[in-house]
Amino acid sequence: MMKHEFETLIGQTVSPNDYYLIETVYRDHESITDFVGKKQIADIYKKGGINAIWKMFKEVSDEKPVMETREDIFSYYDVSYDWTCHNERPKTMQQVYDYICNEMKEKYPELWRMLDYFDIWKYDGITHFPLDYKWIAVFYVRGGSEGHYFHVEAIKDGKITHLFLGKTLSENREDAILINSALSRILEV
Repeated sequence: MMKHEFETLIGQTVSPNDYYLIETVYRDHESITDFVGKKQIADIYKKGGINAIWKMFKEVSDEKPVMETREDIFSYYDVSYDWTCHNERPKTMQQVYDYICNEMKEKYPELWRMLDYFDIWKYDGITHFPLDYKWIAVFYVRGGSEGHYFHVEAIKDGKITHLFLGKTLSENREDAILINSALSRILEV
């Protein structure tokens, strides 16, 4: 059965991921017969949706096909039809950096303009965001001669991984608190 045939039978379109499940059940499930199988699978879908198909799929396969790929601030991950997440892949440091900068510019433009710089920590050679961290720390410190520095670090088992560093020349501690708070909210820490 072709995808367009199935969609004609049910009167709507389905995603390629959903159709993979449908086709596998149509082809491999013992309750689907050769003579009326197309109508059977369409009726099952109309009555129970993809959840009914998923239950039947689990009877014929141990595979956990991807329903969709999602992303958060730091990674991409696949979600199966049983709502389990797997195959987490880190975003690049550049992707996370771009996200932080865009969020700062959009949500906190005045604070963004106060930053003299904000950049990826380049001295450790990290190319992808470390996903095995226990905590993310966002904090500021007073500069040795002027302004404030902003640090974003990942911490695991007492090991600190420097991620991002920023600076404002503002001597005002309240400015530092506001910038630090904005970074914390963006990073959801």
